[in-house]
Amino acid sequence: KATVDEVAAEVKNAAGETNEDLTEVIGSHRYRLIHVKRFEKGVEFSVTYKLAEKGGKVYSLEAVRLDETSDEFARKMEVMVASFELK
Repeated sequence: KATVDEVAAEVKNAAGETNEDLTEVIGSHRYRLIHVKRFEKGVEFSVTYKLAEKGGKVYSLEAVRLDETSDEFARKMEVMVASFELK
């Protein structure tokens, strides 16, 4: 079984340019928040991963948006990612 740190390493190795890698604790759960830039067919994407571990399982949220997305949409995506919490 993989840990959050192992999954985070896999994400960072496969994703491209890592812009940010943060750890946060919410309640009794530790989360890893990773922001990367991904290029596919000449198009730049901003990708946010939020990883958490519970009961020996790793849960992952991946939010992908075009890098050229409006600030308003980018903020909405950030709110959505922030709201991801394990029960």
